[in-house]
Amino acid sequence: MACCFSFYDTKDGGSMFVAIAGQGPVSRGYPIIGMGKQGVDFPDKCTGIPLYDPLGQKAERLLEKFCIEHTCDELEEIFNKAGVPCQRAYGPEDILKDPQFEARENLVEWEDQCFGKMKGIGITNIFKKHPSQIVAAAPCFGEHNREVMKDFGYTDEQIDAMYKSKELATWTPADTARNKLYVEWRFFWDPENQCKRIGLPYPPQH
Repeated sequence: MACCFSFYDTKDGGSMFVAIAGQGPVSRGYPIIGMGKQGVDFPDKCTGIPLYDPLGQKAERLLEKFCIEHTCDELEEIFNKAGVPCQRAYGPEDILKDPQFEARENLVEWEDQCFGKMKGIGITNIFKKHPSQIVAAAPCFGEHNREVMKDFGYTDEQIDAMYKSKELATWTPADTARNKLYVEWRFFWDPENQCKRIGLPYPPQH
């Protein structure tokens, strides 16, 4: 809905999120991208312009042009100096080499039931007095059926009956990989060993 509030392609093939929104960023950011002078070429005390407005479309085109003519490094330097919120879009390699992620312990390793050893983004919000922690990987389909059904008051006999009638189902890691086509759709990066780890035949048998 708002102009100059999105991701924009950059000269070096990257992508930069820019937010020229709010009275301060607009007053400092619009002149940088070529929108002219505040109070003359765009309204005084302007907090942003809708994307459907012709003036907003002009600002959007100017920002697109400005970003495609500069690298991510250049844009960060320009916009940070002007107090315009911006952030380059990170890929996995950017995250791995960014010292800020390492310093905040955002990169963590865990054991996934289906995939094995994993590395990825941990807990983003870190609170000193109330620290969070990763206690388990994602469960398999229906893994906690019995506990949940017992919380609802069902007996073991009733739960067993629901499994027998196929009202309930629980997938093993092998079931998950088979049913979700982890090998066929190349979700496994080391399919032979990952299949062996969870007891799934390789190549898959259909």
